[in-house]
Amino acid sequence: MPVVPAVGRNIFSQGIAFAALTHCKNRIRKPQPQGASSGSDVALATATPPRRYRIGEAMSKSTTVKARPLSPHLQVYRLIPTMLMSIVHRITGGALYFGMVLFVIWLAAAAGSKETFDTVNGIYGSWFGRLVLFGFTWAMIHHLVGGLRHLVWDTGRGLEKATATKMAKATIAVSIVLTILVWIIGYAVRGGF
Repeated sequence: MPVVPAVGRNIFSQGIAFAALTHCKNRIRKPQPQGASSGSDVALATATPPRRYRIGEAMSKSTTVKARPLSPHLQVYRLIPTMLMSIVHRITGGALYFGMVLFVIWLAAAAGSKETFDTVNGIYGSWFGRLVLFGFTWAMIHHLVGGLRHLVWDTGRGLEKATATKMAKATIAVSIVLTILVWIIGYAVRGGF
């Protein structure tokens, strides 16, 4: 067991900044005045050595270790449909910002010259541009359907576990079907691919 030095003995000469922490006062035996019967300033068996503080570190920081439960990590959770739809709802909400930027670029090109509009239409009309626009359409519809699901929940309905799971599965199915229908209608109005 390490021996704690008496208060004032070579503490500052060793470059140690020592603060008398209140949680340590009962663990260290107070030094006896000279001539006292015990004459010993050896720490009790439960004493801890003084903590060395770095420059700028708070000396009032607690050094006690408390046994606290750890928060569970994502690996311990089984992915369920309601959890997945919650995550996807947030992702599609973020994707809508990106899609709106694309929409504003298209509007700005439409307000600009014919060459600029043709360039932007060429990019959006390529296979990659259509894939991005399809994803944007799905994100918009999925976010809408997810919002309707939350609106139903706000009325106090559909909160049972089985019903919420069915609604989550229906959200993904309805969003995919509606996205395909929107694109079919769009190509039919346009006159083909």
